[in-house]
Amino acid sequence: MVDLLPATNERQVWEMTSSESAVPGLRSDATNRAGEAARSGRRALAFLALAVVGLVGQVVLFGVFLADAGLDPGEFADQAFSSTIAALAFADLVMCAVVFLAWLPGEAARMGIRRWWPFAVAALGGLCFALPLFLSLRERRQMEGAARARE
Repeated sequence: MVDLLPATNERQVWEMTSSESAVPGLRSDATNRAGEAARSGRRALAFLALAVVGLVGQVVLFGVFLADAGLDPGEFADQAFSSTIAALAFADLVMCAVVFLAWLPGEAARMGIRRWWPFAVAALGGLCFALPLFLSLRERRQMEGAARARE
């Protein structure tokens, strides 16, 4: 019979800390929760950074459009539908925004976020801003909920 567990002697097992396990990959619940909280914190910060990058990118590109064409909705529509690929990308973006705005109130309520409407307004700055901004707050709420559950 083949032994699937790594070879350990009694001294090695005895010297392990409470966060270690004789079987690689198995950790205590406390260690798993701490690791998940750290990952959630990093994800929340990553989403926040992506929101800032998304907003800055949108503002810069819109600024270039304004410098070239001024505030001309007709020119904007002409450029958005100037080719099949541009129209496809625009239609995809609009559909994603509609799905986000339909999903947002229910997910905000589920996560205990009472004020969901600022994220809908933030979508005016671009879905690339509003979605990661909401996901950042959602990650923080999940961490808070997990912390309360441990107490």
